[in-house]
Amino acid sequence: MSVTITARTPLLIGGFGEVPADELTPEEGDGPVSDLPRRRDRTVMIPGSSLTGAVRLVHEALAGGCLRILPDEDFVPVHRHPATTAETRPVELAMVTAVDDKGLPTSVALAAETVWIPLRLLNANGTSGPYRCGDRLSITQPVIADENGRRVLTAGTVAHTGAMSAAVDGSWVLLVTDTRARDPAKGVFFAAGLIGSSSRSCGVKRQYVGCAGKVANAVNFVNATYSTPKGHSLIASALYVPVEQLADEATRTAIGVQAGHEFQTKPQLGAGLLGDAADAGVPLGWCAADAVYGRDPHLRAECEKRGIGYSFGVPCSFRITLASGTTLRADATLKILTRAAWQVASCGSGSKGERTYAWAWVGTASPRHFLLIRRSLTHPAELAYFHCFVPDHLPATLGVLVAVTGRRWTVEEDHEFGKDQFGFDSSQVRLYTPIMRHIVLVMAALAICAVTAAEARTRSQPPPTPTNPTEQPPEDLPPIPLTVVEVKRLFNLLTRVWQPIDHHLHWSAWRRRHQARARWYHHRTRLT
Repeated sequence: MSVTITARTPLLIGGFGEVPADELTPEEGDGPVSDLPRRRDRTVMIPGSSLTGAVRLVHEALAGGCLRILPDEDFVPVHRHPATTAETRPVELAMVTAVDDKGLPTSVALAAETVWIPLRLLNANGTSGPYRCGDRLSITQPVIADENGRRVLTAGTVAHTGAMSAAVDGSWVLLVTDTRARDPAKGVFFAAGLIGSSSRSCGVKRQYVGCAGKVANAVNFVNATYSTPKGHSLIASALYVPVEQLADEATRTAIGVQAGHEFQTKPQLGAGLLGDAADAGVPLGWCAADAVYGRDPHLRAECEKRGIGYSFGVPCSFRITLASGTTLRADATLKILTRAAWQVASCGSGSKGERTYAWAWVGTASPRHFLLIRRSLTHPAELAYFHCFVPDHLPATLGVLVAVTGRRWTVEEDHEFGKDQFGFDSSQVRLYTPIMRHIVLVMAALAICAVTAAEARTRSQPPPTPTNPTEQPPEDLPPIPLTVVEVKRLFNLLTRVWQPIDHHLHWSAWRRRHQARARWYHHRTRLT
């Protein structure tokens, strides 16, 4: 619904008059207020005294509240709604995530949590106003009560950390509202929205986040990729739900987890994904994973029971038993390896050339289990250890184990594609079932593009690579085959075209030719 208002008479301009200091009547514990709403500079503000205000009041009368987004270079959440706990309607704060060239917002995201804060708690930590919309807060040891459907902070330490600073995950953004300031008997409340993941969202836990380089609220997924020489894509994913969320019945209900959902560690979730894929008839010859999963004996046993070979990362403290019966740490085997035990081999081709390392493998008391050690050629102190199992029906060779170990990077690439290209981490939902529905759609979109790219790759030849460190690329260097990212761009043309289709196809070919030239120079650098 749209409402059009035409101003036929001059409107009052807000901001007339100053408030004498002796007319201010401080409310107990809540700072100075007056019988009229005031701006920060203490001028009187009359709601509806401008055309914008008139439109806003009409919207409020019809919808009972409206979202206001201030066009500022920093996002500012504003929800114009009575600042009182007497209302039972939920309030959500929104943050601007993108603006156009005029500075007007084009995209917003809901804050992870919303809480109402009495002014007395804002001033209790030695800080005082004036407070502005967009100010950043930190809240420690919060005690939050539910009052008529509103989450109200009743105790805790609130610190004013800055005005309109860059968004920091885990901080709160302040909303200052004057709607109830005109009725001092109601008290003065402020609303604050949490930046980042809500602690009330399914799977959220305070933990170290490697990609962010800090401790923050985050969720964890266990992802399974099906990887072949032609291509790879995510085929399964499981949300890790922390045990503390499952132990509390109220929290379990709030995040939408059914009563029969039992806590599972990440290796247990991985074993479940592996078993589901095998039971569904997916041909699985090998499995590769990092040390989080490699140190779990139950996952290794599940692979061996199903006849699936594996190369699992393990920590340097992982203990193995040699054929002689000696048990020692994985890193202790370095002392018994000679120079001849190391072989240089590639574990796969990357965008910048072959991923070549020095490898050594050590036999164990079991003829089908091995310890594989990888060493960087440029930084010899960088070592990685892998515990490997080769089923009876497969050959046990160093080349096979190296190739299997190198396939683990494909799950990292798929996870990166999922986040950067298909919105894996952008669901904006909090409950278990909606989260998993979103992940299924992401995996389906990724799979479509991955299969398309793999099929296109079979009908094209890879560009040539240099044979010596000084060789120049040919003038007619062909473009690289279609990639998952490029296929996604082409699929988008089915629904969104800003220029003639030939224009988009021209730039698609240009990007691939440019990538082929960059690939040539990356490969040439590896030859030096």
